[in-house]
Amino acid sequence: MFKIKKALKEMLPVAKSGFNFGVGRNPRPSLSINSSVEPFNLFPSVGRPISSSSIQAQSTDQEIVIALGGNVGNRIQNFNEALRLMKNYGVTVTRHGCLYETEPTYVTDQPKFLNSAIRGTTKLNPHDLLTVLKQIEAELGRTSGIRYGPRPIDLDILFYGNLRVNSENLTVPHERIWERPFVLAPLMDLLGSSGENDTVAAWHSFANCKNGLFDIWNKLGGESSIGNEGIKRVLPLGDQLVDWSKKTHVMGILNLTPDSFSDGGKFLEERDAVSHFRSLISEGADMVDIGAQSTRPFAERLTVDQELDRLIPVLDEIINIPESKGIILSVDTFYADVAAEAVSRGVHVVNDVSGGTLDPQILGVVASLGVPFITMHMRGDPSTMQNHDNLLKIKMISNWLASD
Repeated sequence: MFKIKKALKEMLPVAKSGFNFGVGRNPRPSLSINSSVEPFNLFPSVGRPISSSSIQAQSTDQEIVIALGGNVGNRIQNFNEALRLMKNYGVTVTRHGCLYETEPTYVTDQPKFLNSAIRGTTKLNPHDLLTVLKQIEAELGRTSGIRYGPRPIDLDILFYGNLRVNSENLTVPHERIWERPFVLAPLMDLLGSSGENDTVAAWHSFANCKNGLFDIWNKLGGESSIGNEGIKRVLPLGDQLVDWSKKTHVMGILNLTPDSFSDGGKFLEERDAVSHFRSLISEGADMVDIGAQSTRPFAERLTVDQELDRLIPVLDEIINIPESKGIILSVDTFYADVAAEAVSRGVHVVNDVSGGTLDPQILGVVASLGVPFITMHMRGDPSTMQNHDNLLKIKMISNWLASD
């Protein structure tokens, strides 16, 4: 019988009800830009590519929020390419919202959209930032078409510093934020549960509500609308977009170790490991976590080569059996090289019990691989997790929880 592991806990900010942005914080007054500008070329790359000399940089960084959407082509690939191009053109991404698959609005006879948002900084002024975003849209294949119709990518400036911008070509905050759940959902992911600085407090003030953007979000249904009302939170896993709200997903555990707590030594032979994998699937596992290194207290640490020698023969066999089709596979490892090799052979998720502390290179490697990363917490390492200091920390935490 397999164990149940809650492996992909959603780490999403929760809006505190009753939060008052006027308490303990006095945001700077928002400034306004009202300007008349020359006619704007919607797709400036056509005959006029952007160069560094055509963009004017400001002396200080401004914090920004940009919404992403699209429903044509490989949506994930388009998002990733848009983020890469933003970096090239002078936008530093500091936070990512979750991904949301949404029913089309306004023009409904078209494919579902993928939506998200990023928070970042830039020295570009608002209109140059708009020019850059239109350039990126054009590079990714967007052309003039039906308003609100299909498009490979759509990039909108939601907020720019604490400014209000009203010009012929640009309105900031974006005028339709307040009516679009598919914009507000990822925006909530980026904001957290409180006004963390004066710029964020200004963004909330634009909503003209006591609790800022949180009130607007709650009026549109808030968190309870996710999974309903044509919007669902998804995670890309292989060629799937997994919606975690539809059901409780069950993870089976396959340990290829001689010394794990409950099943150490049972699946060292390849045929036994594959047989157990088949049993997990037949019993209802949606995903299987495969580990070749024990992290129990005082376990002896394997080298990368030793771990791969245990893992790869079984993984190669599992990948090629019919039962693995549609099953999410994760590798339980703290080694960057093991993670990279496993993903190259078809694994979808990397699960690191050390949260990147035992091999810090794993963080950059997983980012480059573009796969989900389960980060867990470990007290020290297997050789120290049971020492006096770590056990004392457990007692302190237990007492604190008991007193709450």
